[in-house]
Amino acid sequence: MARSGGTVVLRDVLDIKEDVYAGDFKVELSQGFSGRSAGRVEEYVVTPQLREEFDKALKLVRGAVRKDASYAAYLHGSFGAGKTSFLMVGLGPELCRDTAVVLLTWIAEVADEPLVLEPADRRVEWETNTWSLGAADEDRSSLSATEVVAAFERTASAIRERIRGLGLPGAATFYVWHDEQAGQLRCSTGSVPPDALPFSGTYVASDDLGPIVEGFLADSEPGFIGWSDLKDVQSHSEQTKTKSEITPFHVWVSSVGASH
Repeated sequence: MARSGGTVVLRDVLDIKEDVYAGDFKVELSQGFSGRSAGRVEEYVVTPQLREEFDKALKLVRGAVRKDASYAAYLHGSFGAGKTSFLMVGLGPELCRDTAVVLLTWIAEVADEPLVLEPADRRVEWETNTWSLGAADEDRSSLSATEVVAAFERTASAIRERIRGLGLPGAATFYVWHDEQAGQLRCSTGSVPPDALPFSGTYVASDDLGPIVEGFLADSEPGFIGWSDLKDVQSHSEQTKTKSEITPFHVWVSSVGASH
């Protein structure tokens, strides 16, 4: 309301809080978007430059999660430049998404990620082509093995077409396994036949992905090893004797190279 004499002051046109607390400037992404946070998101104006920066930031986060690695990054800006809003609006909605949906999306995106097929340098192949995929415990129950299997099959088909389009000769295999210690599904592509995958342990190549995915979805405590599953440390000689007795893990394989 304007004051007498036609004078207008800021408090007449802006809702200025008289009491301000440190917590008023804190944004907790884990709480989702409701109330005051929802209002901030609706009012935020996304310019073309901000959209580009959002994409860069999300690619960094996605790469770190899917490569199971830590990437150092910082957001630079002076006080009041909008660093908190950038994180809340640009990264918040994506980070707060249902991880079950994210898992299926990430599986599909593997087909478009950088792909290296270099028989002379298997280490580079492994580091470039290997991806870690997971979902929060509470979200696994909303996934079915059928839809996860179908997502991987579509990705394998897309990678096969991509390799053929590039005219790359020789054998190549797309493969998926359940890393029980990490509680993740992992996949990779290598310029090797199914019986020569770069694992140090014993594995069994399989054309049935269902049981592997079912094991991942049924793992109620991913990455957890109970005391009852731990064994006493054995001498080197004893370990050598029992090495052949270690249960091999199953790996789903799909030939994606020019030669099968």
